[in-house]
Amino acid sequence: MTVTKGQRLCPGFGLAVGLGLMASLMAGAAGPALAQERPAYIRADPAALSQTYGPAIAARVFSNQLTGQRLQALQASAARIPGFTCPERPAAVLVTVFPWRGVAGRAAWIERFAVQCQPVATRNFLMVLEGDTVRVMEMAPGTSNTDPLLQRDLMVGIAGAAQRTAPAGCAQPPVVSNVRMLADPPPASGRWAENWSVMQCGVAAEIRVQFQPSPQGGTTWSIPAR
Repeated sequence: MTVTKGQRLCPGFGLAVGLGLMASLMAGAAGPALAQERPAYIRADPAALSQTYGPAIAARVFSNQLTGQRLQALQASAARIPGFTCPERPAAVLVTVFPWRGVAGRAAWIERFAVQCQPVATRNFLMVLEGDTVRVMEMAPGTSNTDPLLQRDLMVGIAGAAQRTAPAGCAQPPVVSNVRMLADPPPASGRWAENWSVMQCGVAAEIRVQFQPSPQGGTTWSIPAR
């Protein structure tokens, strides 16, 4: 199956992160006195976000103002995604903040966290600024190099491929537990491959997805038949 839509993120966004970056994620929202301080759990570089949306938005993102929402999102993710043993309040580090212009008229960015579960988990969230509030939407876990639009379209193919290994009579939709890049994208070709791990009715499956630039723009994905 092949669909052309969405795009890839920057090559460095697909890199994995390790326990060496771990720091405690502060619980709850910070008070006004801490709003402009950069908390210890944020290790990402603010340059790209500041250049894209300006220093005022970057200052808010790299302050304590969003800590409470981030903690809630990480806790919900840890409870929902199988295959990881996570504490109730997992320690986490914000390792990458990637501006994304896929939402017309609004500032949007992707946040990637390294979470101290067993094994170490990588969690990704699309953040959209709507007026004075920030909306948080979880993306596929792991180190996918796909943007939110490409992930949305790809999930149709992932669901279809997962049915090949699902138990008979299984009506549950597959849950993506992890995504792993199989190789760094070659700079010239822009091609790369990812391994999507899914769980459906207690059965795990590994789905290989191949990506390449499309002549019509965007990125073409395909799932080889097995």
